[in-house]
Amino acid sequence: MAPQILTIHQSLEVAHDELFFTQAATAADPNAAKFSASFESLISKEWQPVVDKERVLRRNTLSALALCSGVDRRLDGWTDRFHNALLISTNNQRTVTDYVRYFGEASPSLVKRPVLGAQLKKLSGWVASIKGASVPQLVTLGTELEGLLTEGRKAEQALLDARAKMKDFRELGERKTLFDKINSLRQATFGSLATLVHEHPEKRLPADWANSFFRHNRSERMTPEIEKATLIEELASLRTETTDKERRLAELLSDEQLAADHAAQRNATAAKLQELESRARATDTEAQALRAELTTKPKIATVRTVRSVRIRR
Repeated sequence: MAPQILTIHQSLEVAHDELFFTQAATAADPNAAKFSASFESLISKEWQPVVDKERVLRRNTLSALALCSGVDRRLDGWTDRFHNALLISTNNQRTVTDYVRYFGEASPSLVKRPVLGAQLKKLSGWVASIKGASVPQLVTLGTELEGLLTEGRKAEQALLDARAKMKDFRELGERKTLFDKINSLRQATFGSLATLVHEHPEKRLPADWANSFFRHNRSERMTPEIEKATLIEELASLRTETTDKERRLAELLSDEQLAADHAAQRNATAAKLQELESRARATDTEAQALRAELTTKPKIATVRTVRSVRIRR
């Protein structure tokens, strides 16, 4: 059986183990020892530099992720401080235009939920109006937000760039080239070893001799009992992972529904309050008219007018 083709989705450690196994196995057999040097050279001269570069790219990606996380935390803190300052400026009125402009359809927790991305897009639409507010504290917060958004965009772009470089490295660059060389060497060596079996019958090499220098699927080297136990363990692990993910998804959906219900309740309350305030204004207007009517003195004819009327009669 020809050696398994390694794919770019497998780790470099797996590639190393496959190379090292064949290098050690061929070195230990006088009939195959001449093939060992090629595997040793591939490990020392080509595998290690690719590992070093992948480590650098991984660090760059992790650094960019950490930068995004840091800016996100600062934006979350800014959102809380802005929300508090806004409530102070509106006397805790959540139905006025100044409050609804920012949090009418979303609570602070919903604004903070995304890690950059949608959060940056939403908050970018706030800068101009906050900086143009009449409250000095809000203006200061608007200037701070503008700086945080700039940092957030840079952090987000750094992450995109880091991931793009890693993708190119894995699928087009040195890592892909290394896997191609590994597969080519393994296949070519297998073919040469298999040829020796047929060209040198005097050596009495077994039919599966070439296969013995390559590791194959783990299940092929297991007894049925060991394979059964391994499968049971792996399936249990997958079920646990699936359960955890389903629970987390349920939590997210529940939070989303609670937020939607809360927003709907607030909108209904605001509408009811607006109706009551409108009715109160109408009642107050009517009451003022009645007060005015009660305080207006009736016009009484003067004595002179009454006397003149009697004389004419």
